[in-house]
Amino acid sequence: MFNLIGKRSTLVYSGAQHDKRRSLEVALIPSEMKAVVFEQYGDPDVLRFVDFPVPQLGRGEALVKVHAVSLNGYDLMARAGRYRPNKGRFPHILGGDFGGELLALGPETECDLPLGTRVTSWWILPCGRCEQCVAGHQNRCARDYRYLGAHEHGAYAQYVKHRADHLIRKLNGEAWTLLVRTLLGVGIHDIDCGFKLFKREFLERIELHARGATRKFHANHRNSKD
Repeated sequence: MFNLIGKRSTLVYSGAQHDKRRSLEVALIPSEMKAVVFEQYGDPDVLRFVDFPVPQLGRGEALVKVHAVSLNGYDLMARAGRYRPNKGRFPHILGGDFGGELLALGPETECDLPLGTRVTSWWILPCGRCEQCVAGHQNRCARDYRYLGAHEHGAYAQYVKHRADHLIRKLNGEAWTLLVRTLLGVGIHDIDCGFKLFKREFLERIELHARGATRKFHANHRNSKD
């Protein structure tokens, strides 16, 4: 029923004692998990809640226990079949935007984050070998640009497998609140400025079209009299 994944996965901080680091517990990882999958393209009715094998880790990979997952636009397109990066391989698990707890590492895998860390991730899966990736521009990967949850199984499950070097430590509550307030303040200001600019340009365009239409009307009216 249970197995241990990865050489460094046998010990993790217990959830109750994570802050005080007072005790350690053996991470018993089940062989199966609950997941939302789909086996054909279609509307939301194609999604099914099933038992699914827990991902097995390879070198450079990490296992995260999913606490929350959100809905991305490409999840909708991939499920509906408007975007088919999984190339018809079913069953498939969506979900690229998630938060959770680092639970295990694959064999010979280095990670700056200790087991038990609350993490999120960058959902891009670059090749790591092309010129752009080697130069540090992984978002411009020219060879094998893939998305977690689109090309590979994602986080609509209890556990998700991801590249260990793509995991990002989640901020604590106070720092997160400050960041959100800052981003919201900047975002609202930008939206307000953008709306004012759009409104001005929109009205100017309406005025130009109205002037053009008026001139055309008068020209046609004069020609009809002639």
